[in-house]
Amino acid sequence: MKTSTRQLGRSGVGGASAFGWLVLALVLLSLPASAEAEVVAGPVAAYSFDAGSGALVSDDSGAGNVGVISGAAWEPAGKFGEALSFDGSGDFVSISDSASLHLSTGMTLEAWVKPTVLDGSWRTVIFKERLGGMTYALYANDRFSRPLGQIYDTAERDAGGTAQLTPNVWTHLATTYDGSSLK
Repeated sequence: MKTSTRQLGRSGVGGASAFGWLVLALVLLSLPASAEAEVVAGPVAAYSFDAGSGALVSDDSGAGNVGVISGAAWEPAGKFGEALSFDGSGDFVSISDSASLHLSTGMTLEAWVKPTVLDGSWRTVIFKERLGGMTYALYANDRFSRPLGQIYDTAERDAGGTAQLTPNVWTHLATTYDGSSLK
């Protein structure tokens, strides 16, 4: 049985490249699809990346979705304190699958990022996988050199940004799905 994970900061398709970036914080919110849906109080995963050291990132949401850092380095000069730096050579944070991350009726994925280089390759910020592909994702850069939010319900849905991110500038990325529309 394959264990599903959510990976933060993994390099895009094609392996290593000269892409560096800092990530300050990530938040996943569960949103109801309708007024009758159960409302989840608060985020289901939140990572401030403010520890400054160690091999784990704590989940500030209280849901217990602790992340394991692989290759990323602590950076003292984040937007609001510490940050994690990903150099584009397979760096990521992996979070084990959990029921709290099975977001299907609505969600918001968001992160602060500061790319140092944008080279036209896919750059993953958040990626939740399922057997056979992606469940939901947030990218800082896609094949059109712009941010992209994605979900898979019965088919893949995309919501693309309108412009490429500016290198060396902190940018807030977000995508929201309400059960029928991805923005």
